[in-house]
Amino acid sequence: MTGKNEQIGSRVFSDGVCVFVFANADNPFFSKAILIICNLFFLSICVFSLTIGILGLTAFSLIAFLFLLRYALWNIYGKETLIINPKSLSYQYDYGFYRVPFKTKLINGPKLKITSRFVTDGKNQLSFISYDETTRAPILVHTMLFYLSDDEAAQLHTLVNDLFLDELSDKYTLPAINLN
Repeated sequence: MTGKNEQIGSRVFSDGVCVFVFANADNPFFSKAILIICNLFFLSICVFSLTIGILGLTAFSLIAFLFLLRYALWNIYGKETLIINPKSLSYQYDYGFYRVPFKTKLINGPKLKITSRFVTDGKNQLSFISYDETTRAPILVHTMLFYLSDDEAAQLHTLVNDLFLDELSDKYTLPAINLN
């Protein structure tokens, strides 16, 4: 994927047709260790209750283990992938050992607005908003689960604006914009 806006090693880049965003879990080691200990605790209760024949406790501890396992995988290996083009926004969650399929949401109208919520230490949570063509009411398309840095958020704003500016130029048959 080599394009005019791609930056090697960046988590936000474009190939001229789509904008790609990759974000991953960035949690402290302490919280990951607590999740692993809780998982091991419920797994040991499940095995112990199974050996002594308490099926209710086995079922409860197995359900708790599976719930915490998914949460632990998300916080340890979790990745979020976004693909934005002028017609749709697709996203996928990767839990390390399994990936959910891409989900695609259509973008209404000729514009996608990105709102940024400052969280902490230069990290931003981004939401993508489209507008209904007839009522002009805002429609929430997607909210990112992981955070991007200030620089990555600014780069994403620029790339998405360029993407939709090119789409608008094509729609109204305007000449291509070249910045020399």
